[in-house]
Amino acid sequence: MQNIIEQAKFELNRIENCTLVVLNRQGKIVYRSTDRGIRPAVDAVFHMKGAVVADKVIGKAAALICIYGGASYVFGKVMSVEAQKVIEQNKIGHGYEKLTDSILNS
Repeated sequence: MQNIIEQAKFELNRIENCTLVVLNRQGKIVYRSTDRGIRPAVDAVFHMKGAVVADKVIGKAAALICIYGGASYVFGKVMSVEAQKVIEQNKIGHGYEKLTDSILNS
């Protein structure tokens, strides 16, 4: 699992303008997006079962979508405190580069 998590982080940075990537249990990319906002998570929800999700920004809404989709691990370059709380409450593995109080839509 750790290898797939590291691969997801790598792919998020490697793919130009990538905002979200989903890797299945075998480490294969099953979804990726360059769109902004919550839309990529909504579009990817049916690819998340047992998968690793890496996103540039994980707010509470994106975290809830990942939980609903059945993600096994959620990584955010930036993650809100509220997102972290709901992920932890649902006992899903997670990580982040930066934890922030809130996510501002731009």
